[in-house]
Parts: sequence; structure tokens; C-alpha cells
Amino acid sequence: MNNIFNHLQFEEGVLEETINNYMKYPERAFGCLGEQTSTIVDLHQVSHRITKLTATDFEFEILETPNGKILKDDINSVKFKPRLIGEYHEGKIINALLISIDACYE
Repeated sequence: MNNIFNHLQFEEGVLEETINNYMKYPERAFGCLGEQTSTIVDLHQVSHRITKLTATDFEFEILETPNGKILKDDINSVKFKPRLIGEYHEGKIINALLISIDACYE
């Protein structure tokens, strides 16, 4: 996989802290299929679970959910994108909470 954070500018140390907080409970690191805007992961939309996440790479497993089955068939048509909220100052993200890594159609 490629760097899903490369289009975002983080203040030094913020990305690593954000990732560490997200992966603190990997059993809850779910992702959804399609563009999502909520700060809550809708379990009806879940398609995959992130099993490894670093600043430059990630791994995931596709789940046996209705959206997981769709993702399995459409894996070459999606791009993985982080869904996060946070504070932005002088061109950089200074504080962030990663909600999920979603599989979005290109």
C-alpha cells in the first residue's frame, strides 16, 4: 500500500501520536466503504479492519460483512483515505483524531 497521509501536512510528532492513539485498540480499527463524513464509525458500513498502520504504510483485512464482500469485488476501484478531525494552524495539522481509514471509490 502507499502512503495515505502524503497529501496532509502535520506538525512534527502529531502524525505519529495520532497513529499510536488509533492503533491502541486494533480490534476497533474499522474502516468503511465509501466516503463517510461522520465522526462515528457506522458498523453497518464497515468493510475492513486496519491491522497495521504506520506513517508510510498500512495493512488491512477485509471482513465478512455486506460491505466487505463488495470491497473484495471492487478492491481495484477504491483508494484508502484517512477520516480525521483536528486543528489546523499555519498550513499544518497540529492536533488530530483519526476516526478511520475508509475505502473510497475513485
